[in-house]
Amino acid sequence: MSDDPQKPPQPEAPPEAAAAGPAAAAPSEPSPPPTASGSTATAALSQPSGVPFAQPTGNAGDGLTEAYVGPVSVGSAPRASGSALRAATPVPIAWRSWPVIDSVWELLGLSTVVVGVPAVVWSSSNNLPVAVACGLVAAFTVWKNYVPTTYEINALGVTSRTLGRSRRIPWISIDRFIVGRKGVFLTSSGAPLEFLRGLYIPWGRHREQILSSLRYYLPHAEDSE
Repeated sequence: MSDDPQKPPQPEAPPEAAAAGPAAAAPSEPSPPPTASGSTATAALSQPSGVPFAQPTGNAGDGLTEAYVGPVSVGSAPRASGSALRAATPVPIAWRSWPVIDSVWELLGLSTVVVGVPAVVWSSSNNLPVAVACGLVAAFTVWKNYVPTTYEINALGVTSRTLGRSRRIPWISIDRFIVGRKGVFLTSSGAPLEFLRGLYIPWGRHREQILSSLRYYLPHAEDSE
């Protein structure tokens, strides 16, 4: 029997600690902070593929100040504001036309027609009723030139007012306008008695404004003499 005192049994180490070995017992060192290039690479990996992104903010080369600001849509164009669209709409225009007052040549020419036609008929046929009838027809043809007429062009259509009588033609009823030297003729092609039911508008001093409005509201209806 030995005189040495019996040592108590040592506890066995768990299998995980035994497999790790001495390296497991060593204290772990703190991992270094991510560098600028590492943060940029991480951000790049988190971006969806195939989607362009806005340029990073901050100074060039400073990866720490880069920020993701979201995807940028491709091919998107700025939309026109409502005020810009309203500005493109022509301003309503109204003017008065009185040919025999506005032009002396108009007065002389029309008076020659009204007086000369019945005079020629009377001298050639010596028939007073026929001469009077021809004079009335000539006067009826040009009578609007002897009275003032107010014209107005706006979004609702074209309006003419003569001797208190108003006539409005909406844009939907006009599919052709014929541009002449002194005015424009509005009509609906194919309508019965087209040239009798149409409306002739003299330019006056507003030729460019009238043409601009007509081309805006009737973009495919322009015709020339």
